[in-house]
Amino acid sequence: GDTDLAWTRVTRWRALLAAALEQVADQRVTKARLHGDTGSPSILLLGAWLQGTLGCEFEATYADDVRGLQSIVLETPSGEIGIARPDGHNATLTQPGQPEHTIALPARTLGDCLAEELRRLDDDPVYGNALRRWAGKGQA
Repeated sequence: GDTDLAWTRVTRWRALLAAALEQVADQRVTKARLHGDTGSPSILLLGAWLQGTLGCEFEATYADDVRGLQSIVLETPSGEIGIARPDGHNATLTQPGQPEHTIALPARTLGDCLAEELRRLDDDPVYGNALRRWAGKGQA
């Protein structure tokens, strides 16, 4: 199957977002806000995945002085769900009605990403859908 290490880098982010969203009463997401480094295709791929999966709009903002994906906020009627990883190692998870949680979320190395891709050599339809959505819409 096709591989994209930019997509592989956000696997843990996607899992954390899905788990956090399951914890809120009203899971409708109205908007997703993503922030990260100017040259990171992971941001647009993740935004396209959120848009296709949750039916929400997404907004991507960029900064030249950061590296990789820095934060995601999902706006829901129950409140905001957020993951912020400013140091590239630990993330803060915020959820409505819950205390903040610090989670180990180190930036993935090239070796980690390659190992994950080598474990799965078949097509990834979720990635394919996100890529088609991103390519069809252009940059957000």
